[in-house]
Amino acid sequence: MAAWQELKTITDNEKYYAGTTFLLLPIETGIKSELSTIPKEGLYYLMAESRSNHRVFELVCLSIGELGNVSSVIDKEQHFHHVTGKELKRMLLTDLHQTLICQDPEIKVL
Repeated sequence: MAAWQELKTITDNEKYYAGTTFLLLPIETGIKSELSTIPKEGLYYLMAESRSNHRVFELVCLSIGELGNVSSVIDKEQHFHHVTGKELKRMLLTDLHQTLICQDPEIKVL
């Protein structure tokens, strides 16, 4: 079973590789919820190798309606094939949605 945790709780030095999955969920209260374009069921993203630039990962959407769209490009650690928790938090944390992360996702093809 996939183990999801909030992105803001990961350690800065933890290493993350291609295949890491993210779930973006809308924030339900306050004015920020009115600004969110994320559906209530959330949006799933897969961190994948970029075909055009081997120094970055791309976050590719796996959810219907946004399927295949790249939302972010994240720099890898120089000379390595991973990104740190610190870089993920810098790129993905926002007050507009909640971000969950999973390193061992269960993916089902429908």
